[in-house]
Amino acid sequence: MKHWQKQVLKDTELILNDKEHNYLGPNLVMENCRVVLPRSARAITIFDARFHGCSFETNKKFKSFHDWCAAELISCSFSGYYEGNDFGYWEKVSQNGKIKGCNFSAAILDGCRFFECDIDSIVFPLWPCFTILNPHRITQKLEATTWPGELEHWFGGISLSPKNTLAIVGYAPELIKKNGSSEDELRIVLEQFPEIRL
Repeated sequence: MKHWQKQVLKDTELILNDKEHNYLGPNLVMENCRVVLPRSARAITIFDARFHGCSFETNKKFKSFHDWCAAELISCSFSGYYEGNDFGYWEKVSQNGKIKGCNFSAAILDGCRFFECDIDSIVFPLWPCFTILNPHRITQKLEATTWPGELEHWFGGISLSPKNTLAIVGYAPELIKKNGSSEDELRIVLEQFPEIRL
């Protein structure tokens, strides 16, 4: 087990692996650090940690990680593939979740959600990723749309996200692989929604 807590790290590189569990926090502050995440999200726990100006990298699909909601992420950048990750304030996870001014333009976000945050300060990845802004405002419209393949299941499930969800990011190639159709057909439908960024 590796544990970083009650300290301030600046201009440091952390390369985390799966051989032992990595705990970041509580009362950890990291500034301008490079963090290479472990191959499995099960090998890391983040709680009550602050990251300012840090870069996060993953070399493998980083799946179903919700502990970002137990961290303060300010002006950080992300690269690599993130599937089913959650960011921002979600009281189910922690009272300390915050994200602002972060850049995901070099990342793939696949089914990732952003809760109660300054959504305009975040740079989302472009197509073939797409970002649904304020999804709960348009759930009826999404559910009433004729989607190619079996994509209505994915878009219909958006209404099940917490009410403070401000953005959901999907990844077209993965959706097409699981639900049929083509990226071009999906994009034509998405372009009809002013609330969706491509």
